[in-house]
Amino acid sequence: MSIVVREWHLGRPRQPYDLTAGSMVGRYRIEGPLGAGAMGVVYRAFDPVVARHVALKLIHVDSFTDSDVVLREAQAMGQVNHPAVVRIYDAGVTDAHVYVAMELVDGETLRASLADRSRSPRQWYALFARIAEGLATAHDAGVVHRDFKPENVLVGRDGSAQVTDFGLARVSAGPVESQLPALGTQAAGTPAYMAPEQLTGGRVDAKSDQYSFAVTFYEALTGSRPFLAASVDALAIAMKRRDVIDWTNVAGGARVILARALAYDPDARFPSMHDMARELRRLAAPRRWPWLVVVVASLGAGIGVLVAVRPSAAADPCAVAGDPADAAWTATQRADLQRTYAAANLPYAVHVGRTAERTLDEYASKLRAGYVAACRATHVQHTQSPELLDRRAQCLDRATTLFAATAALLQNADAKVILNTTGALARLVDVRACADTMTLADQVQVPADPGLRDRVLSIRRQLAEAGNAMITTRYDAGIALASTATAAAREVGYRPLEAEALFVLGTLQYAVRSAESARGTLESATLAAVAGRSRLMEATIRERLGQVLGLTLRDMEGGQRQIDLGLALLETMQGTKSITIQLYSTQGAMMSARGDHEGALALHRRSLALLLDDDRTLEAQVEQLIGDELVDLHRATEAIPFLERSASVARELVGGEHPTFAGLLESTADAYQDSDLPKSIELMTQAHAIYVKVLPAESSKFAVHEANLGGLLVKAGRFDDALPYLRRALATVQRTMAAQHPAQAMVLLLLGEALQKQLQLDEALLHTERAETMLVELLGPEHRDVAKARAQRGALLGAVKRPDEATPILELALATYRAERMPPVETAQVQFDLAKVLWDPGRKGARNLSRVIELLDQAEQGLGRGSGAVVDWRRERNL
Repeated sequence: MSIVVREWHLGRPRQPYDLTAGSMVGRYRIEGPLGAGAMGVVYRAFDPVVARHVALKLIHVDSFTDSDVVLREAQAMGQVNHPAVVRIYDAGVTDAHVYVAMELVDGETLRASLADRSRSPRQWYALFARIAEGLATAHDAGVVHRDFKPENVLVGRDGSAQVTDFGLARVSAGPVESQLPALGTQAAGTPAYMAPEQLTGGRVDAKSDQYSFAVTFYEALTGSRPFLAASVDALAIAMKRRDVIDWTNVAGGARVILARALAYDPDARFPSMHDMARELRRLAAPRRWPWLVVVVASLGAGIGVLVAVRPSAAADPCAVAGDPADAAWTATQRADLQRTYAAANLPYAVHVGRTAERTLDEYASKLRAGYVAACRATHVQHTQSPELLDRRAQCLDRATTLFAATAALLQNADAKVILNTTGALARLVDVRACADTMTLADQVQVPADPGLRDRVLSIRRQLAEAGNAMITTRYDAGIALASTATAAAREVGYRPLEAEALFVLGTLQYAVRSAESARGTLESATLAAVAGRSRLMEATIRERLGQVLGLTLRDMEGGQRQIDLGLALLETMQGTKSITIQLYSTQGAMMSARGDHEGALALHRRSLALLLDDDRTLEAQVEQLIGDELVDLHRATEAIPFLERSASVARELVGGEHPTFAGLLESTADAYQDSDLPKSIELMTQAHAIYVKVLPAESSKFAVHEANLGGLLVKAGRFDDALPYLRRALATVQRTMAAQHPAQAMVLLLLGEALQKQLQLDEALLHTERAETMLVELLGPEHRDVAKARAQRGALLGAVKRPDEATPILELALATYRAERMPPVETAQVQFDLAKVLWDPGRKGARNLSRVIELLDQAEQGLGRGSGAVVDWRRERNL
């Protein structure tokens, strides 16, 4: 390369760069513009001396010093010879311009390529490995790029990539001082890709290029930069905070590489770009199971023979089989999770964080054991074909993808995620299902083409991220992502993946109460699962479809049919305990909604028998369901041990200050209210102390809790204590809930009862009438809750001496109480109230004495030991 240097006097006016075709710059003939930027303009040009086309860059300079620097940089870059670096052919100065003649690349910038989201992660790994090798070669020549970004990488039509525009490079024997001025709050353009030390005017060297490379690599994988800020000052602050990086769309192996290259301290990064390139090449290489194929020269004939060689016992062929599990949950992530949960201003965060850490550790061990067992079955025990090994590995990969997404979500958890940590962990699939070789052998196999396999993996990562929306409650974003993933899965043509995508989409639609949309999506999902012979996925979909049909759309028959089909699918499968219990749970909820509490109880007991103490979290959930059904069956004494055990496990898992534990205290308090009212109030007060710390005072959940506490205080005769809770609860639910919400009606009833006991009868009647009107509109005139409201209104009408209005109301209530077989004590109270209004001296017409006596007899029998008030009333009237 020739270098021509001439004087460039200070103050020389900048020359025009809008050259027309045919213009000459030195010996180069301009053919047309290629692009322009802050550093100058690039033209397509022809070099007649060697008969080749070049990219000719005309560079803006203002002094001899600037031109000399450009030429020296070009001279240094001319010595770099690597396929991933644009070649510099020539540089020089004319009367009007400083120019650099470079290799002409037929393609586009990496910036344009980033918009192509069809590339798989492995394809990106391979591309960036080549780019990293090019940068490493430049660093070896003493050149630091200083402005690495997507615009400075050219991607050829053949898929090759070349780094260009070392326009800010400096020839350096060591670190180079940054020449950037103080940045203040200027808008971030190129600074978005700068290393922290470069951004703040510190020392810049090859490790600064490594950081810029990592920012670009992260953007290629995720579509966004790791640090986003409106100003350079804000960007510099963000770089110091590791918790702002969203690792959702970055696989474990790439995450480890990026986390190191994006270290704020340059010394914590890779020693050189060579080291980073080596890690990227390893990541890009397709996974191979540890069989060795070697070429052995035949001594007799000199013929090359392919021989499959099984490693010796000393070299374990399955030693690295579990690496994917290790990559999905690293020591760095564990440390980040600990810091995230410790820093959260939530009383239960540290305890929940420990549970999450322990659960993720245990699951990673199960995954690793699953990979190793699969490998050994083929390569050590020889009991399994390579094809089945591949199927088991694909199953484990799917579990690992969801595991990695969950770990990343918890690693960077916000308050909402910390609250729902146990829900996030509950999504992890049972690894034992991946050992069910009979089921795996039947399922349609993943496409053999490596490119399609990479797309399947990429789509599953998208689905795992979309599923995170169930925890973060960012449902709209989740639906958009799941819709995109569904379309991509259909393009791939792999039906099991399509079923997975439709399941996630349908579940998110159900979460936003779009039941009809969810129904259609989930029905399509079942068809895809059937076509793909994906039985476990089909059973999972049918459980969710059963929920939609039976519990929301009230198609009990259709919902039960889905549950039956789901259970039938699981009969001959392994590793299906959790989904079986979920099917039983949904079926039990439908039975309970129909009033069949005995049937629901039997199902939940069957679920408990399945667990055998191997999943304490699930066991606690099932015991709570059993306790709730026993309470509904008025067998509260039997319910208490189940609810107390469930609360004990919850306390162990989430701590004594978590809303989940408080909710179980409430359930236990409910069970105690008839047998031990002081104990019930004590437990409810403990729950209240927790809710005060962790729930907003204006939340509807807190209001419902205060109403429950107020109701217990009313039952205990502590009306003055109850009224403040009930009045606060009513004010909150009126602000936060729909005008016709059942919870609002129930608070009105409780407040009416408390006011009745305080003899504030007019206000009590007003609240009770409003509650009854709401409940009739919401539930229909025959519902048991409507009957309770009627009974209370009838008693109040009797108390304010309006017996003729009270009588038909109480008769209606009593008919429903009897039809619904409501508790004898409650029915007896309605009978007593009706007897009193029938006997009322202000009543028009003749009394039906025999009916009054009959009702009193029934009331005494139903109240049992509590019938003293009835006996006293009868004695006073000689009845």
